Amino acid sequence: MRNDNLIATLRSELAKTKSFKKIATAERRLEVTGASVEARALLIATLQEATRKRIAVVIPGESATTDFETALRLFHRDPHCVSVYPSPSLSPYQDIGPSLGVVREEIHALGMLIDRSAEVLLVPARALFPGLPRPERFQGPGRAPPKSEADERPAEPAHAGANG
Repeated sequence: MRNDNLIATLRSELAKTKSFKKIATAERRLEVTGASVEARALLIATLQEATRKRIAVVIPGESATTDFETALRLFHRDPHCVSVYPSPSLSPYQDIGPSLGVVREEIHALGMLIDRSAEVLLVPARALFPGLPRPERFQGPGRAPPKSEADERPAEPAHAGANG
């Protein structure tokens, strides 16, 4: 069971620290590393509450997404304002569309952004890398691919990573 008073006290105590005030007034992107999932979630929830800005959190690996989402929902003042953009079920280099479940999750996450109900959005890094045009499309001085070629099949990856 969630103890809202205790969680609000944790956010309040963190917001009073000198270190947090330095982070909250920064005017650049921040990297939060070296802390536990729960500590990062508390920091981000407190930062969102202090600034009232919407925050996108890029997660390097997909395996920690569920734990991070759970921790953020715990520490955020409103758990319903935390959303997760789904990780692609396929490599961007496969010539197959995403599953209906992934499309549904994408629509839900984007809908929360549009209606401004998402205050914190978790995004797996792999979701940010769509397929790129083939390298030969960029050959020649000042040559950019024509707009009509944007839907062509992307180039094959140089090597396969751990996630496909």
